Amino acid sequence: MISRLLQKLRDLVRRITPSGNIYSRTVHSGLWETFQNVGGRLLQLLVLLVLARLLSPRDFGLMGIVLLVVAGLDRFSRLGVNQALIHRHEDDVDHYLDTAWVLQLVRGALIATLLFLGAPLVAGIFGESRVVPLLHLIAVSPLLLAVRNPGVVYFEKRLDFHLKFLFRMGGSIVEAVVAIGYALVSPDVLALVYGYLAADATRLLLSYWLQGYRPSVSFDLEKAGQLLGYGKWITANNVVNFFLEEGDDAAVGVFLSAQALGFYKIAYRVGTAPATEVTRTISNVVFSMYSKLQDDRDRLRNAFLQTLRLVGVLSFPMVIGIVAVAPVFVDVVLGDDWTPAITTMQILTVYGGVTALTVLFEQVWKAVGRPELVSKVSILQLALLAAAIYPAAVQFGIEGVAAVVAGVTVVTIPVRLYITASLLQLSYFEVARELVYPIVASLLMGALVLTVRQEFQPALRGLELVALIVLGGIAYLVLVTLLDSLFDWGITRNVRTLISTVRG
Repeated sequence: MISRLLQKLRDLVRRITPSGNIYSRTVHSGLWETFQNVGGRLLQLLVLLVLARLLSPRDFGLMGIVLLVVAGLDRFSRLGVNQALIHRHEDDVDHYLDTAWVLQLVRGALIATLLFLGAPLVAGIFGESRVVPLLHLIAVSPLLLAVRNPGVVYFEKRLDFHLKFLFRMGGSIVEAVVAIGYALVSPDVLALVYGYLAADATRLLLSYWLQGYRPSVSFDLEKAGQLLGYGKWITANNVVNFFLEEGDDAAVGVFLSAQALGFYKIAYRVGTAPATEVTRTISNVVFSMYSKLQDDRDRLRNAFLQTLRLVGVLSFPMVIGIVAVAPVFVDVVLGDDWTPAITTMQILTVYGGVTALTVLFEQVWKAVGRPELVSKVSILQLALLAAAIYPAAVQFGIEGVAAVVAGVTVVTIPVRLYITASLLQLSYFEVARELVYPIVASLLMGALVLTVRQEFQPALRGLELVALIVLGGIAYLVLVTLLDSLFDWGITRNVRTLISTVRG
């Protein structure tokens, strides 16, 4: 019996291991990317369940400050080398990897030095002396990342997402074990720091175990120029995106408090996770596929529309569902201490849904060799954010910051849509058709969940949460199936194609 079970498991792994034509490989890669992101998010939820009960919002705020600094140095120095390697037409980029590794080593050493020496300055800006030893500890992270095997770029370039799954999930599992274990023994913010470092160390080891390339200290100036030439707009966009994605954290931390930042960080992680993880899963895969289709605009246009359909049907119900059940979720999962995060979580959930679309548009721009468009639109978004975030934070607290972040993203959607439609020669009707069905189904599902939520007694909050999630899921499936049968939307055909592709 055991041998038969093992054989069935091997057959399953074989079926979902990327192989065949580009569509088949993309579908199988998407499954592995889904496993990775869903598994990673579930582990993060487990960590939140434990740590939210053991640590204070201020502890999460302190870690938020540390990660804000790390993210800033990372974004300002990110060279876009991996994206450049993935974008190149040739499958074998070994002759570029040593140069990429040297760039990686120099960058890691520089970031570590700045983290260590700049810790007192950061403490002064945020008024939190406790971040100094935390920053000194976290300075080990960029050193671990620097010596990582540059050959891991092949996981995405060759659509070997089963290897990327092992690489990412291995680190996530170790992070969960270390963080939870430390918190149970000594409830302190150090649980978050040590978990973070454990994940980096694990992925360093896995990078050499899963990928056969062995780097050496060799540098080619011409090859570096080629890599950095493509990556310059990626770098510029990373700088702009830092202020877009982390500027709200900085505003909360500087203008309000570490405790407020703790509330905001948890609201952000929970509220944006489902929609953004769906998009991250899909976009990480389709960027490789889009890059391979960049010279065939008809196939690229069709691939984009099918991807947009899939993102909409998966992410929109998650957005509406979280908005509807957020009060119950916070009460049951996080506890009463986190009640101030509820409204912020609901607002940021909407932001996550809108971001799901913006990321998808931007992957097309990068795939066709126009990464500068991402930077230019992001600069517009950043200007709007900078103008509004300070008064919003001072007047309305973390809810005001969340509203500004969501609002400026919504405002730039027409611009992003216009650019994408022009590049792919799409009509606005084609795009709207893919989105209107999941929006209608999600809103109807949300109305049903809110109506039923009013009937539950406060003493049954745990049962209420489970019942509302199950009810919402069933209602949405019924509504999507009904809309597809009435208007020939095509989502059922897409699902059948995906299933047949997986089965081989």
